[in-house]
Amino acid sequence: MYYVSDGDIYTYAIPDGLRPFKMATVQGFVTDSVSGGAVPARIVVTDGATQTVWTTVENNPADGRFTVLLSVGGMYHLAGNEKSTAPPGRKSANRIISVAR
Repeated sequence: MYYVSDGDIYTYAIPDGLRPFKMATVQGFVTDSVSGGAVPARIVVTDGATQTVWTTVENNPADGRFTVLLSVGGMYHLAGNEKSTAPPGRKSANRIISVAR
């Protein structure tokens, strides 16, 4: 699969076992809520129905961007866990998304 971001072309290999399914590309950013700067993070995606881990990706630490491929029609839980030691009181980011048909 190919996608374009900021004028650059990227490729992502789709595992053979997933090719028969319709897939959606989900992109996002992990940023500090106060400064707005990028936060190096590991994003864990779990299936909303089974609670099993679907995939784990690391974002681009320079701008916070991440990209995941998800099956269309599912509901997923995305959790952004900061890779470095967070200051006291800092929370991890969590989002639930539904990928429409």
